[in-house]
Amino acid sequence: MELRLRAALDRAQAMLATGRMNGFDHAYPSPEPFLADLRMVQSSLREHHAEVLAGDGSLPNLIRRVEAFGFHLAPLDLRQHSEQHEKAIGEMLAASFALPEGKTYEELSEEERVALLSRELANPRPLLPQGFQRSEIVHRVLEPFHVVRRARRDLDPHCVRCYIISMTHGVSDLLEALVLAKEAGVPHDLDIVPLFETIDDLHSSARLLRELLATPVYKVHLEKRGGLQEVMLGYSDSSKDGGFLAANWALQKTLADLAEVQKETGVPLRLFHGRGGTVGRGGGRANRAILSQPAGSFSGRIRFTEQGEVISFRYSLPPIAHRHLEQIVSAVLLAAHGAGMAHAEEKYASVMDALEETSKKKYRDLVYDDPGFWSFYTQATPIEHISLLPIASRPVFRPGKALSGIEGLRAIPWNFAWVQSRTTLVGWYGLGTALAAYAAESEANLETLREMHREWPFFRTVLSNAQLELARAHLDTARTYAARVKPPELNRIQTEIEEEHARSVSMLLQVTGQRDLMEHARIVGNTIRFRNPAVSPLSRIQVRLMDAWDHLPENEQTGVWREAMLQSIAGLAAAMQSTG
Repeated sequence: MELRLRAALDRAQAMLATGRMNGFDHAYPSPEPFLADLRMVQSSLREHHAEVLAGDGSLPNLIRRVEAFGFHLAPLDLRQHSEQHEKAIGEMLAASFALPEGKTYEELSEEERVALLSRELANPRPLLPQGFQRSEIVHRVLEPFHVVRRARRDLDPHCVRCYIISMTHGVSDLLEALVLAKEAGVPHDLDIVPLFETIDDLHSSARLLRELLATPVYKVHLEKRGGLQEVMLGYSDSSKDGGFLAANWALQKTLADLAEVQKETGVPLRLFHGRGGTVGRGGGRANRAILSQPAGSFSGRIRFTEQGEVISFRYSLPPIAHRHLEQIVSAVLLAAHGAGMAHAEEKYASVMDALEETSKKKYRDLVYDDPGFWSFYTQATPIEHISLLPIASRPVFRPGKALSGIEGLRAIPWNFAWVQSRTTLVGWYGLGTALAAYAAESEANLETLREMHREWPFFRTVLSNAQLELARAHLDTARTYAARVKPPELNRIQTEIEEEHARSVSMLLQVTGQRDLMEHARIVGNTIRFRNPAVSPLSRIQVRLMDAWDHLPENEQTGVWREAMLQSIAGLAAAMQSTG
């Protein structure tokens, strides 16, 4: 066993170093044979009355580790934008003369695309003809599938589990990924995971999933890999798309809708929550979020992301890591049995629909429809400098859209820039207007909001998260960033932001009955008050650096100036405990 295990390690190292694996025929090909040998040893020990060795100690611990980690430690997910698939598939279908005469793939309707892709999946022949010269886009999209095939064959069959399609809009987006996997020779057991990100896509996710699960070729794929469908929900882009309150309610309704799909189709769903570290990107207390899901929406299976800075906060100290995992497991067990789940969806749904509409309009009127907003944002935050940071796996702007507008900016840097300027706008903007408008309609409405806060875990969690972001905002500092903006008339936007902040604070105190935002979170409130005087000098330094940078000749915007600017961003990120 030891020789076979060492040979498996040598084989993996050789494959990674040279791409060759010759001479390792006696190595374990996967964790399963190694696990079978360990269990055989365990069984033999029990047969010979060595239960102490078989049931406790090193051997059972090793078996559990192999079961959990295999030879790969943790499975990787791959992720690609649906737009990239569409471009690559379009070229590949054109090269194989599979398109209807006189049409490009982009011109086909969704129904035509699904029919065409279904035929290709049922056709055993390769899609690309021999000698086909791949374009850059085809190579960029297809090569990861070849890597998956080799890694699963040579390292561990479980090393890559999911292929996530960001910005999923239709069934064809998932079938395109299956066609690409088939072309690269990837087995049918790769999970194809739709990621719903915008508010419109969240609203239509249940309809799309019903159509997907009724598509014959996809049903075959699902049966071959165990019948479980994973669905990822995007918290960051939905918040950037419609604002904090609208995104939270859209996600809550999506959870309820997907629960109905699971019930109707009999296909079990595993929901993957793409939460960020900050409240504006779905962050906050994970156990509260689990327990505030709609009744019947939790099936006992869950995945969620832990962002980079959150990992160190939650897991670097073993006692805190143990407590965090304990809270999550507790919430999962309670939710799986229906305990603590929200049952107020129907009672208050119409109120939330009204709040969503008002808050979304307020948010989009500023962020998307105000012609001066983008100029204000790029001057009143360090977003231009954040784009230079060598962090994350994706660029700040989507391909071909650098500094072109809000639509091309990714959600993480969008939020990160507001945290740097101490505005934290993403975690509350639009909330105050929505609450105030509803309360003003009748005298009874304010009491309804208070009742929702008392009785509904979801609403209580949303307001609690907003309170934290409002408390973290430091508008005196934000004002120094806004003072840089030219022309000065654009400072009307800063005034609007401050008015909405005051409105949100006022309405939250009225609804919750508190005297200050952190009344029920004194430790957090004290931390914020203690931290602010220490953070403010960092902010002033950053503003001075931004002013100096703007007056530098382009050929001098490197070296020590760039390093100083990036260090100021890193310092504020550490102080605010957030990179977006």
